[in-house]
Amino acid sequence: MLKNHHIALYVSAALNIHQVPQLIQGLIAAGAEVRVAMTPGAQAFITPLTLQTLSQHPVYTNRFGQNNVQHVSHIDLGDWAELAVVAPATADIIGKMANGIADDIATTALVATAAPKIVVPAMHPVMLANVAVQRNLKQLAADGITLLKPDVGFQADSYQRFFD
Repeated sequence: MLKNHHIALYVSAALNIHQVPQLIQGLIAAGAEVRVAMTPGAQAFITPLTLQTLSQHPVYTNRFGQNNVQHVSHIDLGDWAELAVVAPATADIIGKMANGIADDIATTALVATAAPKIVVPAMHPVMLANVAVQRNLKQLAADGITLLKPDVGFQADSYQRFFD
């Protein structure tokens, strides 16, 4: 199903970012070619080198940097992608996508991508229930973007609940 498909994976800074390497491996095992763009926050959680090693492609980390000197990075990635997957998708990147804000390599490339998009929200349930986040998700759905339901898992504040 994914054999020889070009998938651009946009990674933002959520606690479940540790699952991204497995996602890349799964996509590649299914036959896809994967290229990764990371928000600055995502780079604080996991190194671009890890995702570069797994994807076997340079990782897009800077909207002013050039991975291919013959092309503008965000346009190159947007043109290359047959599918764009935003995972994990934080409230920040969801809000930027819903409002056309392009202020880092990931959001700039997403604006330059005509391919279908899938967004996988990942945030604390209170954040997900926030009126503005829900409004932004509705806007993404209205724009034709596929939204996957977030899974329930470890939360950033779970350690505190454990000790209460």
